Amino acid sequence: EELIQAREALLDRTVSFFAQQPDVLGIFLAGSLPAGSADAYSDIDLRIICTPDGQARLLAGRLDWPGQWGDLLFNEWLNGTQHCVSHFRPFLKIDVFYWTPVTFTPSPWFGMPAKVFLDRDGLVQRVLSESQSLAFSCSSSTEVSRTLSKALAGAPEVVRRARRGELHYAQSL
Repeated sequence: EELIQAREALLDRTVSFFAQQPDVLGIFLAGSLPAGSADAYSDIDLRIICTPDGQARLLAGRLDWPGQWGDLLFNEWLNGTQHCVSHFRPFLKIDVFYWTPVTFTPSPWFGMPAKVFLDRDGLVQRVLSESQSLAFSCSSSTEVSRTLSKALAGAPEVVRRARRGELHYAQSL
């Protein structure tokens, strides 16, 4: 119960922060929380739609903003990506994706349950609605087999590299 309450408080603070940003056009929650399948350990999957200038500004501050939302432990990110994953005490995680109206387009992923917090011009609801009729394409059994075999082949390679002390290479696998 403590984790759930802490997660709700973190979500409220984060949504409030983004809602106050004039270049944020929309905010919505995706993932297990709006789907009703979350447990105490589920993370927050927040999506921010912003102007192109706002995206650049928010991405530039993506490592600093989370410090205003709660008891930040650390951030994880990759250069060139449009998101940041932030970890907080007591065992909370929030994934924030920053999109513009050009990059936020209908997708089967957006056909999943979502909770809209802010939609200044109706774009969020339009894209979510248009996404309802989209479906994921099914992979062939050959493609599934190829992918699984590649993943299974990678596991011993990681062990081999780690035992050699090649930790950076092992991590890259």
